[in-house]
Amino acid sequence: MANTLARQDNGQFQITFSIPQSEIKSGYKTALEHLSKDVEVQGFRKGKAPLDKVEQKLDKNDIYEHMIRDMLPVLWNEAVAEHKLKPILTPSVRIVSSPEDGDWQFEAVSCEMPKIEVEKGLEKVKGLLKKDGIWTPGKDTDEKPKEPTEDEKLAKIFDVLVEEVKIDLPEILLKQEADRQLSELIDQIQKLGLTLEQYLSSTGKKVDDLRADYAKRAADQLKIEFVLAEVSKVAKIEVKKEEIDQLIESTTDPKLKESLQSPESRRHIELSLIKRKTVEHLLELAK
Repeated sequence: MANTLARQDNGQFQITFSIPQSEIKSGYKTALEHLSKDVEVQGFRKGKAPLDKVEQKLDKNDIYEHMIRDMLPVLWNEAVAEHKLKPILTPSVRIVSSPEDGDWQFEAVSCEMPKIEVEKGLEKVKGLLKKDGIWTPGKDTDEKPKEPTEDEKLAKIFDVLVEEVKIDLPEILLKQEADRQLSELIDQIQKLGLTLEQYLSSTGKKVDDLRADYAKRAADQLKIEFVLAEVSKVAKIEVKKEEIDQLIESTTDPKLKESLQSPESRRHIELSLIKRKTVEHLLELAK
């Protein structure tokens, strides 16, 4: 089945799939056969009714939805391999056209890691915490200046990196992250027994203001995550197998310890340790 790829400079890409009507009919029949196993039709044993009888019991939209769920992952994986893509997001998919007797078209949008150059930003970080003009608690008082906390130091470092490192973030990535954060906020509001309207009234903001705030917050947080990932590569920061083993071994809960041995959990631990080492590297650089 044919597909076409369209790329953007910021790493976002779109794949358009064209699926012949013959494949749509075949996929529809396969989906109907799968669904028939759980459909009860009077006069027949469950899963043994003729497909035309089963089809009458089902909503066609449900059959097509099942067909698409089965078909698209295969098409997506084939296209990603064909074009040698490295997506970092589950694709956002929409049906472009679905004529009853013609070929169908789908669009799948995702993105790769945006290009980042951190060298200039790292130069600005060097000695940042001891340079004149950098605020530290107590500096403008007669009292002996207090040592900034690690969070305060990191806030200064991240502010510089966000300002100095230019990243053109993919729109789909920004939208998904902003939507995720907004969804979490709405859940928190509901747990407090409030409606979104009541929350907005108490803050004096409108929905558009809230979306703008979270879009900026999402952009800043994504920038930091990508910068940290790139700094870890530039600094050649690695985590040894023994370090992961040691962390898992320090867990006292036997069930948790066992679950942490899965490849997914070990990879998550590895990424967390790399991130921590990268933060420590930046703190050392800023001294």
